Amino acid sequence: MTAWKPKEKPLSLEEAVALAKRELSRYWIGSEPLLAAVRSGEKVTAHPLSADFARRDWLMLFMDPTGFSAEPALNRIEEWSQRFAGHGIGFVVVLRVPYANLRRVEALEWLLPRKQFPFILVLDAEDQLSAAFGATSARELPRMYLLVDGKPVAERSGRSWGEGVEERIQQLLWKRDPGLPLPPALPPEQSGAADIAAISFADRRQYPKPGFQVDEFGELRAGFAGATSIALEKDATPYQISGGWKLEGERLIAADETATLRLKSPGSHFAVVAELAAREPGDGEILLELEGIRMHEGLAAEDLGQDESGGSVLRVREARTYRAFKGLPNPGRELCLRFPHAREMPVALYGLRFGG
Repeated sequence: MTAWKPKEKPLSLEEAVALAKRELSRYWIGSEPLLAAVRSGEKVTAHPLSADFARRDWLMLFMDPTGFSAEPALNRIEEWSQRFAGHGIGFVVVLRVPYANLRRVEALEWLLPRKQFPFILVLDAEDQLSAAFGATSARELPRMYLLVDGKPVAERSGRSWGEGVEERIQQLLWKRDPGLPLPPALPPEQSGAADIAAISFADRRQYPKPGFQVDEFGELRAGFAGATSIALEKDATPYQISGGWKLEGERLIAADETATLRLKSPGSHFAVVAELAAREPGDGEILLELEGIRMHEGLAAEDLGQDESGGSVLRVREARTYRAFKGLPNPGRELCLRFPHAREMPVALYGLRFGG
């Protein structure tokens, strides 16, 4: 958990800080815990746990590691850390994973593009640190705060979260040392795509009637005949669902080879957050069609491969984001996901991601 909950027994300040550090230590990577989020009624506030936090200025970035914005954001923070950490600026990236099953430190091995970073990482396992800073809207991620003396002096979010940030850091440093030599600001980040839409499968209200029913084994199962999802939000991306499916918490699992999803991509980039649901090790497969065509070498992202017949396939093992398409020529292209080996090697879907 990432929010420290005060015990009923009164503790001294030193005891409370030590307890919070012990409970939060596994979620802070690259540093001892520097902050604890404490809930009092409906309000959540962040409290420093270390004098080091008060002595430095900090850039904090809240981001979703499963989205398209993640890798470009991490790259930019790494570049700034290399430039400014020696001048007293600390960098903390808070990871807000949208799926509770994946809010584990062990899952970060697959969710992050690499294992080593020159800055602090925090897994916000209960979203409490995010709540303390007001970074609770997934639509506004990434969200950046520049802290001076523990208080935000600059804040940006969304696609333009990084604009003007380096210049603001330079102004802060030059105010203290007008002659400090600093390199010119980096050009805006151009690589990668921004997140523009997502589909999650946990909410049972989105499935067309009769929806999922409990079977004789206590499992939620459904069979659909090309029915369209029910929009739970005004701008939700609709999809057609067919065939046999099973629902386990946040995971929508293809139950047989008839399982199919069809939708029109609102963006130029497409990815699937998924994992193998089989008990035995191996590869689950998602066959992808674009406008009814199975072969797409020119539009393939890094995780899209080919099956024996040359068709486009995602091979799924560990829980992570599998990037399928990049550079689709225009929004509204029809995508189809099929699961030919669902009985032997079922694939569990957490969500679909769209970028542009």
